[in-house]
Amino acid sequence: MKSFPAKILKAPAFYIILLIIAVIAVLWFVLEHSPAEKPDGITEPVVSETSATTAAVTSTTSSTSTTKKTSTSTSTTSTTSATNTTSTAATTSITTVSETTAAASTAPVTQTDAAQQTEAPSTAPPPASLSPYIGVGDSPNSALYQEKLVIAGDSIAFGFNVYGFIPNEHNLAKESLSMWNLKNFTFNFGYGNVGLIDAVSAIKPELLYMSLGMNDLNMNSGEGFASRYSDVIRQIKQNNPDINIVVAGITPIADYVTYSNNANIRSYNEALRNAVNTIGLPDIYYFDAYSVLADPNTLALSSNCSSGDGIHISSASYKQLLTALFNFLDTTPVKTKIS
Repeated sequence: MKSFPAKILKAPAFYIILLIIAVIAVLWFVLEHSPAEKPDGITEPVVSETSATTAAVTSTTSSTSTTKKTSTSTSTTSTTSATNTTSTAATTSITTVSETTAAASTAPVTQTDAAQQTEAPSTAPPPASLSPYIGVGDSPNSALYQEKLVIAGDSIAFGFNVYGFIPNEHNLAKESLSMWNLKNFTFNFGYGNVGLIDAVSAIKPELLYMSLGMNDLNMNSGEGFASRYSDVIRQIKQNNPDINIVVAGITPIADYVTYSNNANIRSYNEALRNAVNTIGLPDIYYFDAYSVLADPNTLALSSNCSSGDGIHISSASYKQLLTALFNFLDTTPVKTKIS
C-alpha cells in the first residue's frame, strides 16, 4: 500500500492547485511593483526627494528674478508718473501691468504686483461734470461746451441723457414731448413741478440745445410747428437774456418707417430754419442735425445710425451729433460768451 504523501504527489488535482498558487503569486508580484496610474490613464511619475528639492530651488530663483524685474518696472513707472499728467500716469500704469502679466503667470503674485494692479485706472463712471465725448471731434473746446450744455426736447433729445452724454441735472427732455403738448410736461429740480420754459429759468443754462419735432410731424404743418417753436424760444430768451440757444433740426428716419417721411421732415426743418432767422434775436442758432445723420445718397437715416426702429438713433449717432455741434459752435461767438 502506497503512502498517503505519494498518493497526493501523483494526483492530478495537486498539480492544478500548485499552478493556481503560482499564477496568483506572479500576479501579486506584478501588481505590487508596477507604477501607479491616474484614472485618466496618465502614469504618475515617481519624484525623488532630490528632484523635489531641485524644483523648489529653481522655482524660488525664478520668483526672485521676476520680482526684481517687476520692482524695476515699478520704479520706472513711479518716476514717469511723477513727471507726467494724470492721464499719462494711468496709461503708464496699464502698460506696466501688461508687461508683467507673463511673469506673473509663472510666479506667485508679489506685493509689488498687487500695488501695480491697484494703480490701474478706475472703471467708475465719470463725474457729472465730465462726459464720454470730451475730446471727440476736431474742436479744442469740447470740454467747455459739454460743461455748459443743457438739452431740451423729446425722446431723441432724451437720448443724450440716456446714453450718458449729459448728467441728469442738464436734462430737460422727455419721451413723447412735442410743441403741441408742451404744457402737459413738467420738470422738478428742487423748485416744484414746472413747465419747460420755467425749468430753463430754474437751471439758468448758458448753452441750451433744443431738439423737438419728431412728435409734431403729423399734427399740423411745418409753418404751424415753427410758429409755436418761435413763441417758446422768445419766452426762454426773454426770461434768460444771456442764454445761447441752439435749435436743432429734426433728425431723419429710415426709408421703411411709415410714421412719416423724410420729405415731410425736411419741409418742417426748412420752416424751422426760416423761423429762427426771422426771430432776429442774438445768440439763437439753427443747427442742421438732419444732414449730420442722413445718408448722402438716399437722404434717409444712415443704416448705422438707427437704434433699431428707424426713428430713434444709436449711441454712436449722438457722438456724431456732438462732434458736428462742437465744430459748428466754434464758428459762432458762443465760446467767448460762455467761457
